[in-house]
Amino acid sequence: MIALVLVAALAGCAETGDFGRPKPTFWNDTAGPLLGKGMATVREEPVSWSLLTDDEQELRNRAYRFLTPAKEQWGYERQIADLAVKRVIPGNMVPKDPTAYHRAIQSSGDISPRARYQRLREDIDNDRILLGRYVAVACRVQEMDVIRLKALEKMDEPGEYQAAQARARVAENEALTAWVFEETVYRLASYRYSLENLVIESPDRDAIKVERVLTAFDADRAGLERCGRRGGVTVTPAGPSVRYHPKPDKPPLPPK
Repeated sequence: MIALVLVAALAGCAETGDFGRPKPTFWNDTAGPLLGKGMATVREEPVSWSLLTDDEQELRNRAYRFLTPAKEQWGYERQIADLAVKRVIPGNMVPKDPTAYHRAIQSSGDISPRARYQRLREDIDNDRILLGRYVAVACRVQEMDVIRLKALEKMDEPGEYQAAQARARVAENEALTAWVFEETVYRLASYRYSLENLVIESPDRDAIKVERVLTAFDADRAGLERCGRRGGVTVTPAGPSVRYHPKPDKPPLPPK
């Protein structure tokens, strides 16, 4: 069974599409996710069969990049991570090795040290671009989950199945955003390890450029603190919900 799943995963991940995700195939779009829901149910994890909202679908698409290894590592590790994203296997089965990214950089075949620095900088820059957009979607999903739970509380007699599905979807969304938060911590450590070792192996002025984008990436991760950690969805009696980019109050006009 496991062998068949791995074969299907290897075939399905051969080509990539948007956000680094595998291109649409029967395995990637139908069989894999369906098997994943079944396996997650067996593990007694929250599983919702409700239709995903547009934002929830986009959240999952954008999360994929951060839940799989950076492009220089793509290989066997990526196939395992893809199975975890589809929930066929639990996320804690994905190997974690902060040195793996650097080993991939070293084996890339680049003769010039500057080319390795450039590859590292490009990977971090691409993460920064996609992370900002991911956080915006994560915050919108969290806001809608608050509305979903409020609406459920206001129903006179919500159906047991309907209520269970709503709470399971909220739990799924929370688990996904918390997972992405944890993976960005790991990815930052991998990039940091690679930079430090590149400086030791082949010092170059380009290390300063990489250090700057790495520091900026670390700062960008602060956005995940707002909408990317488990336990962020709560129902309050009243008051506006949190938005990703709140507009500041306009200062009063000075007296004429």
